[in-house]
Amino acid sequence: MRAARKAQLLAKANVIPDVASRTHQYPIRLSGTVTWLIEDEDDWFQQVKIQNAIFRSVDEIVFDCDCGEPDSPFIYTVALCRTDDVLFEGQFSGGERHERVTGTVVCRLYSNSRGFALAGIWMENGGKDEWFAELFPTQHSK
Repeated sequence: MRAARKAQLLAKANVIPDVASRTHQYPIRLSGTVTWLIEDEDDWFQQVKIQNAIFRSVDEIVFDCDCGEPDSPFIYTVALCRTDDVLFEGQFSGGERHERVTGTVVCRLYSNSRGFALAGIWMENGGKDEWFAELFPTQHSK
């Protein structure tokens, strides 16, 4: 069921491998969602809005998202750098001082005429989860 759900969600993004991103004008302001596919005894997913996202250059993407409750924010900040033609790797940090978490993110970039998708592995607290983000240019890019 997990593989079928992942395939369904990625198909919804209607993405193709990124070959044209080098022709964009940077920075590109983006908005969208990030989804984690959590593999445990219940196999569930969590999806949140991406608050601030910027494709800073052809080789760098950064974004913030809030995974907390409305009265208790838990902000993740993610910074990704290109390591290959379509591969990105980076670090994230999140939470408050007393519950700070950090980890590593590895992903593949996809794009089409409407936007971008990132799909890969999220490594946090010794665990590995699959994740993907759908990102679309905002009207105020540049």
